[in-house]
Amino acid sequence: MTFKEVDGRPVLISTENSPPKTSPVHKRVELAELKTLVSGRKAVLVDGRAVKDFEAGHIPGALNLPASELDVFFPKFSARVSRDQLLIVYCGGHDCSLAQILAKALAEKGFSHLKVYYGGYSDWFLNGNPVEKGK
Repeated sequence: MTFKEVDGRPVLISTENSPPKTSPVHKRVELAELKTLVSGRKAVLVDGRAVKDFEAGHIPGALNLPASELDVFFPKFSARVSRDQLLIVYCGGHDCSLAQILAKALAEKGFSHLKVYYGGYSDWFLNGNPVEKGK
């Protein structure tokens, strides 16, 4: 890496010959749109939190696919969900990166219609929406 001046400002430039690695940016979904998609059954909700967190409370109808245990849970998940369905991935909230990690992993596995609900479970719950407990 080296610095190069661009428009009068120093910019860090890679000196490697390989292209930079980038991660996909997934479309954001906000609470109002999420409610519309869920009520119209136009999307599959995917909770990327650990099983114990999911069982303690999750958005109704969500499927649990723990980002930290993707290899264990993915076969069952992929048998239930088509790769062309719209998936809305969420986790604990704005301070949780599991949704972005999981969305990237799902994209790499061929799921092309992905959105991330960055507000996550905490936004859903704190806005007075119903929750389910258990599996």
